[in-house]
Amino acid sequence: HFSFFIFHFSFFIFHFSFLKRKMLSMNLENKPQWVVHLWVLLKKNYLLCKRAKRSTAVQLFAPFFFIFFLWVIQKGVETHLSSTGFYSIEKNPSPTEVRDIPKCIVGPNHDSCYNFLYTFNSDPLVNETINNLVKAICEDNDPEIPLDSVRGFPSAADIDSWLYLDENTNMTQAALLFDNATVDHFTYVIQVNESRQFTHGQPVDRMEYIYLPFQYAVEKQLFRIISQNPDAELTIEYVEFAHPQVIVVNVVGENAGIFILAASIFNLIVALGQIVSEKECRIRQTMHQMGLQNWTYWLSWGITHSVVNTITCFVLIISGCIFQFDLFLKNNFFLYFFFLWEFSMTMVPITFIVSTLVRESKSVTTSGFLVFLTCFIAQICVASLFIADVMSHTLVVLCSFLSPALLSKGLWDLGRFTDEEDDKGLSWGERYDYERFQNDGETDPMTIGWCMNWYLLDWIIYLVITAYLDNVVPDSFGVRKPYFYFLKPAYWTGKSAPPDRELLPDRPEEYIPRPDTDEDVQEEERQIITDSNPRQMMSPDGEGLAVVIRKLRREFPNPEAKK
Repeated sequence: HFSFFIFHFSFFIFHFSFLKRKMLSMNLENKPQWVVHLWVLLKKNYLLCKRAKRSTAVQLFAPFFFIFFLWVIQKGVETHLSSTGFYSIEKNPSPTEVRDIPKCIVGPNHDSCYNFLYTFNSDPLVNETINNLVKAICEDNDPEIPLDSVRGFPSAADIDSWLYLDENTNMTQAALLFDNATVDHFTYVIQVNESRQFTHGQPVDRMEYIYLPFQYAVEKQLFRIISQNPDAELTIEYVEFAHPQVIVVNVVGENAGIFILAASIFNLIVALGQIVSEKECRIRQTMHQMGLQNWTYWLSWGITHSVVNTITCFVLIISGCIFQFDLFLKNNFFLYFFFLWEFSMTMVPITFIVSTLVRESKSVTTSGFLVFLTCFIAQICVASLFIADVMSHTLVVLCSFLSPALLSKGLWDLGRFTDEEDDKGLSWGERYDYERFQNDGETDPMTIGWCMNWYLLDWIIYLVITAYLDNVVPDSFGVRKPYFYFLKPAYWTGKSAPPDRELLPDRPEEYIPRPDTDEDVQEEERQIITDSNPRQMMSPDGEGLAVVIRKLRREFPNPEAKK
């Protein structure tokens, strides 16, 4: 998988370098005007990225660090759950030998503790056996238990009364009760302190650390007494049942969405800063006055940041393979590549939408944080409802307009089919396989294919919103179009609206003054028509005019505004 990804990434970089050389050396003669503009803008964007080396490096390598943080979280969760024995598959569990009695731990507000307590017996013969048994347990234990760290009581009731006192809380870990033992029937009871204790955040297993060691110690000494062989050995081992992976934690699928979103926000902030800076410095408006079309301008930035996001997507996938995430190793490469790539493409028009609303460069970081916060809330709220399968189909469709929610849902599915050791992941042909996308026995309509189709639709919708806001939000000169400009036929036909007033006629006899015109204006118009000889027209300094421009008219890109 890793070699396969490196091949595709190298192939992409090679073609990108080839296109870069072609862009810098392309001959633009006899090319359409929009091609020339687009090529110059792409070259300008490339130089901006090249000169801003720090921000470009952050864009390209931020995914690696976020995937590293995700790997740290996964390792922490695996370490936390590994001690339970249910996080992994156990087909042939290995036997574990019962350990010796552990040493007691002195609790708070105490100076000492007892390894265990025991009771005497009313029968002298049985009592002698109990004393020998306790002594043998202490001497044979590893480490050896001092005799002063055990204590005997006349009966079990006396032990209960002693344990009930506050000053004796957590003073011992167990007690051996021999009250009912007789010469013909030797019985004992193990009484254990059930107060919960934790080691490195994990609860202590009483069966493993207390019950079995005490039972093993008593049975071993009884076996030696019965066999009359003080060197006899008794070995007891225990083994758990074979079981599948009981505890399944989809760490990558549940948390990757927020980290991938955070990496995308870096690209959004950098791109937003570049676009807003041009608007703030009125560079875009200047180019627009020189004949640049709006769609050419947005296309240049769309191509630029689509290329950057594509490289970022490859870096993200390679990082996931380096850290051995099953989501990237078991699932089909083209499936999760196009899924992540389409999400990164939806972030491009989202950047454009935000850029139309931001007017100053100093607000770029704050705007980027607000976008991240909004997308994060969408992931937490909407994606959790997707996963819980508590949403109606109508609400599912409405929430599908939020691409971050689709990201969380898709990653959760990709992780869900790779979180167990026996899982093989999803293939490209299974992206619409609804039978595999079942949650609690019910078919899940939100397949990977569904999310990818909605990415395409969201991309188109975001571009339409960008075009609308770009026209109705005032630019740096305060110029904007009406809110319903797209409803006017002139916007679609491209035909100019009739001028507000007719041009002056060429002959004086055709001149008819308009009643709403001032007298001085009428006199000026009459003089322009009558004085056909430019040299007879006098300038303010009294000299004749060499050039007279008549019928001057400027046409703006907006077909409704002509002067």
